[in-house]
Amino acid sequence: PPPPPPPRPDWACPHTQFTQQWLDTWKAQLPFSTVLRMIEHVVPKVKQLCTGEADDEEKIIAYLQRTTMVGVLPVPHPILIRKYHQNDGTNAWFHTFVFGCLFIRNSSPPIFYGTKVQLFQVNVSLSQATVA
Repeated sequence: PPPPPPPRPDWACPHTQFTQQWLDTWKAQLPFSTVLRMIEHVVPKVKQLCTGEADDEEKIIAYLQRTTMVGVLPVPHPILIRKYHQNDGTNAWFHTFVFGCLFIRNSSPPIFYGTKVQLFQVNVSLSQATVA
């Protein structure tokens, strides 16, 4: 018989199936090239430092502290600077956000008191709604 599936994490949807195929697909999308390049550069020297003596750990830490990855790792992409172009949507969001922050901080007594906030939903049936 096949082995039982792994236990489902709490955050997983009930219909989510974690299979080896799913893991392989997801893993292929992760950017491991930088980490692998760094490991290929560091591991040979760390192996040389491991002589079986009591101070191996200090030697390795000293090596890692003085080693640079310049020339080994790829050059990062330049930071793109984009200018803010004002429009009605972002303007409304910003004004609402600032008003909300000011209102909550200056309300007396404070609205939430740092307690647990519970969300609720109001349902209005069409038969009770009045149409003007």
